[in-house]
Amino acid sequence: MYSSGNDRDPPVTVTVTVRPRADADMNDLVRIAAVVQDNDGYPGRRPRRLAAFLASPDALSAWVAECDGVIAGHVALHAESMPVVMERAAAFLGCEVSELAVVARLIVDPAARRVGVGRALLATAGEEACRRGLHPILDVVTGYHAANELYRACGWRNAGEVTMVFRDGGSLQSYVYVAPG
Repeated sequence: MYSSGNDRDPPVTVTVTVRPRADADMNDLVRIAAVVQDNDGYPGRRPRRLAAFLASPDALSAWVAECDGVIAGHVALHAESMPVVMERAAAFLGCEVSELAVVARLIVDPAARRVGVGRALLATAGEEACRRGLHPILDVVTGYHAANELYRACGWRNAGEVTMVFRDGGSLQSYVYVAPG
């Protein structure tokens, strides 16, 4: 669809646009989230309802990316993540937890990767956090190598590793990143 996945082929040129998420986008986004979960294991905690995961009620804003008019990805901006994430980022930045906003729920259709979708979504959420006077941060499982590579390539700084422990006793090792600047 967008990329051959073969580095020897010429690059595919597409137009990536980011716009606010609409309710009508959810079917396409759930389909993409299911593919991402099957391919990459994200989200790692396997929510029962991907629509509820994507359209979390605590989101401050949410966007979709389109490639030539076809939905290719999603990102949201949240007021918080788990306390251990918020505390690590605040300590790294020397600020209060209330001064942070969390880039979350970033997914990109595997068929649309490596054409700028992830970068565009990350930039949009980060810019909105800054517009609100907040420091953009995010957390990502340490084993999600492609996502970690994207964040580093975009200049995000690793603020350290945390163990996220959930109510059911499960846990994930995650890196906390803060936006550049």
